[in-house]
Amino acid sequence: MNRSPTRQQFIDRINAIDQAIEQQINLSTQLPILNIAVTPSGVICNGLMVVAYATFEDFISARSTELISTINPQQVSLADLPKRLRREMSVGAFTNFASKLRYLSKTTEEDMLVDRVAIESHVLGTQTSPAYMFSAYTFSPAGTNLNVTDISNFLRTVCVADAWNAISDLSQRMGFGVPGLQEAIKRDGELRNKAAHDPSFSMTLPDLRNTLQRLRAVAAAFETVFNSALAHVENESCAEKCKNGYLATRTKILRIEERRGGFGIYLEGSDRAKKRCSSVGEALTEARILLSGRQGVVMLHDKQGRPVDWNL
Repeated sequence: MNRSPTRQQFIDRINAIDQAIEQQINLSTQLPILNIAVTPSGVICNGLMVVAYATFEDFISARSTELISTINPQQVSLADLPKRLRREMSVGAFTNFASKLRYLSKTTEEDMLVDRVAIESHVLGTQTSPAYMFSAYTFSPAGTNLNVTDISNFLRTVCVADAWNAISDLSQRMGFGVPGLQEAIKRDGELRNKAAHDPSFSMTLPDLRNTLQRLRAVAAAFETVFNSALAHVENESCAEKCKNGYLATRTKILRIEERRGGFGIYLEGSDRAKKRCSSVGEALTEARILLSGRQGVVMLHDKQGRPVDWNL
């Protein structure tokens, strides 16, 4: 089972923020009601919101790079890569790195900065070579923070034409049940900016909790769509087959739930276990065997039936 360290870090951080919310809820019930515009709880929630959104931004960019780097140049020539991807891995990566370099030059020691430039120069220099490489800056936001346009642009590099419909449809099938994801994530980005820069703004606990669930939903769906689309890039057929309708019908979803002291593997839409296992690890192994090829995802649900983790 492909267990990405980038995905694990995202899930661990989001879960830690969830635990911090629980502690805040318990603490808020013990504090007196304060007749002030900005409450201690609001200030803490503001900080958690900024951390949560930064965690989400890091995941989308880093996981995209992690996935695209699995393309083998010996199997897929540079000329056979999608044109948009070729542009992003060269012009896009160079532009993104040049932009970040202004910040790095102020915050990074001289020796480390020179090494970083040398590494990126080497990677970017392979763009005309059969042994091409992908820069860590291939998938970076166009502005200071990641937005909904960046997310759709990242998926377009692997020929996903209608990215947000693909993300929304798949997240619903995964069990997240979060409607209107594109507009909701756009609003979350605006709330993140308020939490970071508006001294009079106070994020509420319910809003923060809802944001975490949306970030999970988009992260899981985005990664799965990207991974499924990547299979077509490697097969040199992405332009024809990697559209939203194809992904929606071909991406297979299994879920693992803990019931009656064991762990059941369920097909999408079914409440009858395909197989029962004694541990999560065993269930993940068996579920991966049930998935055919690369286009599939295994969802892990908690005891309340909510999706909390996933594996490709």
